[in-house]
Amino acid sequence: MFSGFDQIFQDTQTPFCVLDPDLRCIAANQALCDLLGLSMATVLYEPIRNYLPTNADTFAQPCKSAPTRLHNRGDGNSPDHWWDLTCTPLEAGNTLCQITDVSNTVRRLRQHDIAVGELQHRVGNVLNVVQALARRMGHTARDHETFLDALDDRITALGVVYTNLSGENWYGMDLRCLIKQQLPTRLRDNPTALAMTGPDWQLSVIHAQAFAIGIHELLLNARAFGALRGGAGQVQISWENRADGSQSFTWSEAGQTDVQAPQRQGFGTEMLLSFLPIQLGGVARQDFTPEGMRYHLTVPAGVAVPLGQGGVQITV
Repeated sequence: MFSGFDQIFQDTQTPFCVLDPDLRCIAANQALCDLLGLSMATVLYEPIRNYLPTNADTFAQPCKSAPTRLHNRGDGNSPDHWWDLTCTPLEAGNTLCQITDVSNTVRRLRQHDIAVGELQHRVGNVLNVVQALARRMGHTARDHETFLDALDDRITALGVVYTNLSGENWYGMDLRCLIKQQLPTRLRDNPTALAMTGPDWQLSVIHAQAFAIGIHELLLNARAFGALRGGAGQVQISWENRADGSQSFTWSEAGQTDVQAPQRQGFGTEMLLSFLPIQLGGVARQDFTPEGMRYHLTVPAGVAVPLGQGGVQITV
C-alpha cells in the first residue's frame, strides 16, 4: 500500500495508522502500538474507536487546518489522556492519521490556569485586607505622616504572615506559628516575657491575615504602654475550643501596678475591637485593671480548625 515507504512508515518514531472508510485500522507502525500500550495484533483490523475516544464525525472532514483533540477520561486506576489527531486523505477513501499524545502538555496548561487563578485569589485577599486597614487608619490618624508610618508598619506585619502563606502553607497557617512570627527577637530570647497555651489551630488564609494584624496590634500596645514596656511584666496568650462549638482567644497582661484605660480610642483599639472581630465574625472585649490589660475574642465555629487534642504549654 505504501510502495517504497513501508520501511519508513514502520521505522518512524511518530505514531501513524491508516484507516479504511469504516474507520478500521488497516496499517499501523510500532510507535502507535507503543503509544497505546497495545500489540500490533490488537490494533490491526479493529475499529479505532476501540482504543481511541472518537466517532465517525471526527473524520468527516479529514483535511482540517488544525488537529482534532481527543479526550479519554480516566477512571480510578488511570488518569485522563489527550491526543491530537491529524488526518490526511488517501486514495480509495482511506485516511492517514498521525496521533500525538499531548496529555502532559494539557496537564501543564491546566496546572498553569489553576496557578494563575490561585495567584489572583491570593492577591485579592491581600488587597482586601490592605484596603480595610487603610480605611480604618484613615479614620483615626492625626496627620498624613502618622497615617503613612502606621500603614507601613501594618503592611510589614502582614508581609510576615504572607511570606509563610505564599509557600506550601497557602491553605492555612497554625496560630502558634503565626504568633511566633510576629514576635521580635527580644521576646523570643526571653522565656519569662510571653507564654502560649492552647490546642493546635489551623487558620484559613483570610483569617490568618486578619489574626496577624490583631497580634501585631496587641504586641505594639504591650511594648508601648503595657506589660512589655519596662521588661518586668508578662503576657499570657491562651485559646480554646468551647463546648458550644465556638472558639475563644485571650491575651492577658500582668506584672504592672498603674494601668489605666486609655482616654482616647486610637487605631490599635479600633483594630482590636472592630476590624478583627468583623473580619473573623466574632465578638471582642477589652478590660483594664491596675495589673494589666486583658483582651478576649470569641469567634464562631469554623474560623479555626482544631488539629490536635488537648492543650500544649509552650513558652516562647
